[in-house]
Amino acid sequence: MARELAEVFTKPLYMIYQQSWLTGEVPVDWRLANVMPIYRKGRKEDPGNYRPISLTLVPV
Repeated sequence: MARELAEVFTKPLYMIYQQSWLTGEVPVDWRLANVMPIYRKGRKEDPGNYRPISLTLVPV
């Protein structure tokens, strides 16, 4: 099933990435990110014990 889905999505994704590469333009949604703090260790009250991760909407 995964191979069948890969075949369906390969061509459209290729076209999207190729267009972005050729024009040098990146869609606005690809440039935006939601930054979320992820707890590492230590006291949870200390902001220094968190690291940021960015959640993006880039199609993969």
